[in-house]
Amino acid sequence: MQRDREVNQELRDLDFTVFRFWVHEIKENLKTCINDVMMYLDLAKGNTTI
Repeated sequence: MQRDREVNQELRDLDFTVFRFWVHEIKENLKTCINDVMMYLDLAKGNTTI
């Protein structure tokens, strides 16, 4: 998990937004995972500082 935190921080430093989903979440709740990303994108449209 430490490596995940380091990679997340490196990506954020490059202005990426990091989403992490467990494989079982994607397999069992794909719509929820997609919804999370879509909600973020919808919010980002109105606010460029997300």
